[in-house]
Amino acid sequence: MRIRRLAAVAAISGSLILASGAPVMAADPLIVSTGLSDGQLIGSQTTVFPRLTTDLYRLTRLEVLIDGTVRAARTNAEGPLDRGITFQVPAEYHGRTIPVTIRGTDFLGVTDELATSVEVDAEAPSLSDFGPPAGSVVPGVVTFTPTGLSSDVAKVAVVQSPYPNEWPASEATAAPWTVTWDNRQIRPGSASVTIRVTDRAGNHTDYVRGYEVENRAPDIYFESSDVVGPGRSDLAMRVLDDTGVARVEWWIDGVLRSTQEAITYDFGTRSRYVPVLFKAWDTVGNLGTWESSVTVDASGPAVTWLSPSSGAYLRSRQIVSRVSAADPHGILYAHLQGGSPVRIVQGDLEAKVNVRADGRRELVWEVMDRMGNSTVVRRTVTVDTLRPTLKVTKAPKNKAKVKGTVKVTASASDKYGVARVELLINGKVVAKDYKAGYAFSINTKKYGKKIKFQLRAYDRAGNVQSISTRTWYR
Repeated sequence: MRIRRLAAVAAISGSLILASGAPVMAADPLIVSTGLSDGQLIGSQTTVFPRLTTDLYRLTRLEVLIDGTVRAARTNAEGPLDRGITFQVPAEYHGRTIPVTIRGTDFLGVTDELATSVEVDAEAPSLSDFGPPAGSVVPGVVTFTPTGLSSDVAKVAVVQSPYPNEWPASEATAAPWTVTWDNRQIRPGSASVTIRVTDRAGNHTDYVRGYEVENRAPDIYFESSDVVGPGRSDLAMRVLDDTGVARVEWWIDGVLRSTQEAITYDFGTRSRYVPVLFKAWDTVGNLGTWESSVTVDASGPAVTWLSPSSGAYLRSRQIVSRVSAADPHGILYAHLQGGSPVRIVQGDLEAKVNVRADGRRELVWEVMDRMGNSTVVRRTVTVDTLRPTLKVTKAPKNKAKVKGTVKVTASASDKYGVARVELLINGKVVAKDYKAGYAFSINTKKYGKKIKFQLRAYDRAGNVQSISTRTWYR
């Protein structure tokens, strides 16, 4: 329904009346739409956003009328009129169908009205109860499930902060209407919460209830190492809370393993990272968590031989052996089988072992890390403390006269093998032979009138045997 009329303005009536005497009508409607739809359900307080003329500068006043009575009004001095207008519906209209009229007035006093019939629900919704009694001690997150709700309830919400900057922190739009109050950001102590019940017409009722907030989660302290060895290891937590600890849970490898503060768990036999989650609830219901990973170290230290070399021949019955050991979690123990005590360091390790007789000897090192993982390395050596035998089989005798090239031969032997035979002239090594049937050719012209001749044999261990020096004359 649209009505347009001209306000009685005597001063300008001559310019507003046509020859026929009829009022001048606005060229375009001021009110295009009321912002309501026929049969719409409205509550006791409603905000509408009418669709207005595009020439907003013409519009100076906007009104809402119910049964001819102005229930709300705004002027353009209060701000743009297209930002909506809020009006109250008296309680006597509850349950009735009424016309709501939007009236606009322009700067010439021309008015334009448009009405829409709506259904009125002016009765606020209600509930019977919604949770813990007032004054109760509540945790940081409280769950409310209201009961005894009005049949036309459309939404239940926990409202944070005072009006007009309030917002729903949690809301439900269907049964069971469960909402939560997260108060963990406020200080422990007295605090209140507002539960707002809203019906389909937009009416709402606020229920405010005060509580004693204890929102501090339990303090959790991990009292074990985060690195364990293979197999079973002990883990322990210390949980502190002013209200007391109600229960705890160990979640290891994603599975609930224990409800005690200490646990013995089998971590298996392979190196890996194991996710660990610990939960603790206090007697009020606050939840504290500790989450990390435990490193399972199932690998022994890395051990590298330094000395002696594999298969070495040694000429001492006291063997000095060195290895290099490294482990990300430290070296706990190192030992050379039958050897002297080892100074434990991360790096080079040294020990001595005495043997009673010549022969083959296996050297065995065991190095253990702090997780109980050990590495064993072995190496075989040969101990040879005896000198080789050496005999000249062909050579000029001592004090012999020589000339030209002299041929010399020798034989040498050793239980574990001869390494070489050396020829010395005048105290200097001038030739070496590495194969049995040792033979040398000596050009006597190179060494002067007086020549001192000697042979020397070495075995594989470095033991040396020499023949007596012979002097020759040229």
